[in-house]
Amino acid sequence: MAYFGHILCQLLTLVVYAFLCIHLFAQNWQCVGLFLMLYFTFVICNHHRQLI
Repeated sequence: MAYFGHILCQLLTLVVYAFLCIHLFAQNWQCVGLFLMLYFTFVICNHHRQLI
């Protein structure tokens, strides 16, 4: 169950990232910032999974 939550967390993050990136496509530097946010979210998700 914890592993499913981890996958769901990553999928939700990817969806949010893709949605924001499409809307900010004209400003590529903002996409880079969003990618960094995505990376840190993955790190948090992985850390949360280890805590469980």
